[in-house]
Amino acid sequence: MPITTPEIQDAVDLIKTLTTIPPANLTAAEIQTQINEALSQLSNLENTSTLDPALQAAITEATQFSANDYMEGKAGTNIYELKGYAVDQNGNTAV
Repeated sequence: MPITTPEIQDAVDLIKTLTTIPPANLTAAEIQTQINEALSQLSNLENTSTLDPALQAAITEATQFSANDYMEGKAGTNIYELKGYAVDQNGNTAV
């Protein structure tokens, strides 16, 4: 069954929420899983040319980073750091 426009918008919104103000009740692993699932949904869209231009732009913006990039703060907020992990200068979790 094809993904609907509201589901597409929900996936875009979920990525934005998780990567700017991640919920306190989710672990870093849970956040990364949800980002991966949303990115997968958006990456598997067959034809976005019929969608609203603003939604097309939001999809492009959301999919320019991988879940790992989002987690490491390459899109802005370092989720690992917000979740209390020690991170190195590249945003990776320090071992």
